[in-house]
Amino acid sequence: MREREREREREGTNNIIQPNMEMVKPSTPSKLLFVCSGNSCRSPMAMIVAEKMEAEREKIIESDSAAGNFKNGKFVASQSPARNAIKALEAEYGRTRLEEYEPKPLKKEDIEKADKVIFLGAEFRKNAEDAKKLFGDALDGKAMYYCTYVNKQDSKDKERHEVPDPLDGDNWPEYYGEEKPGRGQFRSYTKVLKSMIKDFYPALRDELFQDK
Repeated sequence: MREREREREREGTNNIIQPNMEMVKPSTPSKLLFVCSGNSCRSPMAMIVAEKMEAEREKIIESDSAAGNFKNGKFVASQSPARNAIKALEAEYGRTRLEEYEPKPLKKEDIEKADKVIFLGAEFRKNAEDAKKLFGDALDGKAMYYCTYVNKQDSKDKERHEVPDPLDGDNWPEYYGEEKPGRGQFRSYTKVLKSMIKDFYPALRDELFQDK
């Protein structure tokens, strides 16, 4: 009899404590998904930069990246991260998780998990919006451009939506006022990475979190 009474007391205690325990929940981290073409350099570099810069502010986020290159009715990723992207990040931060990262195509489930989907080029966002049959309304209210909030550098005050491609130098003169580098040079990756750290991500971060 005494054992049963003890069990009832324990059950009663649990019933009282449990609702209070459920009310105390950890805060949900911000979830960011970066999208470029093949998910080999720009978007994974942006992913790492976001993690590192928020860690410096002691802010918890989750970041991921994906390929927005749309071919033959599906999104297609590169086979592996660009070696120069890995080296550029390593020179800045030491070893990062890009060493083991596997590029992947943009998927509906990744969009659904994210609070914001940040496109590093207008073409990739258009591809995602055109793929309604794959994603439905999963992207609604989540899409952002990576460069929109950066101070304009050219005389026409043109709004920019694409991060320069370190592989082939697209938009290089517009951003940097110099001819595009030779294909895939290491200094191209370091230059884009520095832009992400100094300009692109801080401007986006202010828009994302608005807590400076």
